[in-house]
Amino acid sequence: MKVISVFVFLVFSFLLIKSQDSESDVFQLTDENFDSTISEGFTLVKFYSPWCKHCKQIENDYKETATALKNKATIAEINCEKFKKTCVDLHVFSFPTIYLYKDGDQLATFSGERNAENFYDFVQKYRKHKEDL
Repeated sequence: MKVISVFVFLVFSFLLIKSQDSESDVFQLTDENFDSTISEGFTLVKFYSPWCKHCKQIENDYKETATALKNKATIAEINCEKFKKTCVDLHVFSFPTIYLYKDGDQLATFSGERNAENFYDFVQKYRKHKEDL
């Protein structure tokens, strides 16, 4: 009976964690979908590694930005440990690296304090600039 209880607890915990991931507005990129995802509109891409302390520290801020910019820009991330080809092709070797794309072209590299407000302002600055042209 105790083994069954532990098993049920583990399954429930896994499903809970999985459902929390699926609720995020951050789009998960792969080597296969990278080009098609960045090809239309504004896309902010975080290149990260699961072992990176700084990547983990900004995770909630990045999710908050994705929610705030939903339907205005795509906020995405790619795990460079799992999808090395894209990261190597783009010469991304330090983490996190954050690029902003517009219709497939890289517009800018994010620099500065990594928090939700600055991520949001960074994207909005370029969206506003493009609207003014």
